[in-house]
Order: sequence, then structure tokens, then C-alpha cells
Amino acid sequence: MQSGKSLYTQHCSHCHGFGMVNAGNVVPDLREFPMNNKQRFVDTVTHGKSNRMPPWVDVLSSEEIEALWAYIRSKRKL
Repeated sequence: MQSGKSLYTQHCSHCHGFGMVNAGNVVPDLREFPMNNKQRFVDTVTHGKSNRMPPWVDVLSSEEIEALWAYIRSKRKL
């Protein structure tokens, strides 16, 4: 299975920035995502959000979403 970093690079970086550094894009900076709200993250990745983020339910497994969550948590801004 791919690591969270690899999954992020492949599927998320073109919108949320390489290394999770948002380059002035209008999408949220995931380093500031509320770390106590894992279910919100899972729901957003699975089902998409506001017609701006596509649903990934047919692309990512639940294990891959867990790996993404772990990677995003590791990059949290302190």
C-alpha cells in the first residue's frame, strides 16, 4: 500500500500544494485542518465538498484515506 505522502502527492498536491504548502490557491491549507475532526476529513474526501472538491470514494480505499489522514496530521502547523 502507498504511504500517505505518496497518495497525497498523487491525488491531492495539484490543488492543496506540494508538501501541503498552499501556493495561494483558494483551497484550504490542510496543515490547518482541525485535527480533532477526523470524521469531517473522511466525509469530505469520500463525498467531496461544495462542488469544488470531487468525491474520491471510487478512487481511494478506506485504508488509503487513513494513510492520508496520518500524513496530514504529521504536517500540522504548530
